[in-house]
Amino acid sequence: MKKIFLSIDEKKALLSIQQGKITAPAGMNMAEFFLAVSELKRKGLIDAEINYDEIIDVKPSYIGSGYVAQNPTLVNPVGWFKILTVAGLIITAIATIITMIVALIKL
Repeated sequence: MKKIFLSIDEKKALLSIQQGKITAPAGMNMAEFFLAVSELKRKGLIDAEINYDEIIDVKPSYIGSGYVAQNPTLVNPVGWFKILTVAGLIITAIATIITMIVALIKL
């Protein structure tokens, strides 16, 4: 399955929809819920009928059910490229500092 990144609101909305609720979960207002439902629909994780500013019906899609089954806590995938890039930059910085110290000692 491809990597799907979800915001905190999208995670809350998807878990709420997975439980069969159409209303916004606790701590989320209807505007945030509506935007989260729209994004989840765009990503293909839910099937929703939306009429302007009203959510008529919403249910998890086949892809969304599979995604929640494989990732029940909805943890976002790790961006290994960014982690390796930062690690490389740190190693380069440490090597540069050591080289400068050795060069200053030889003076």
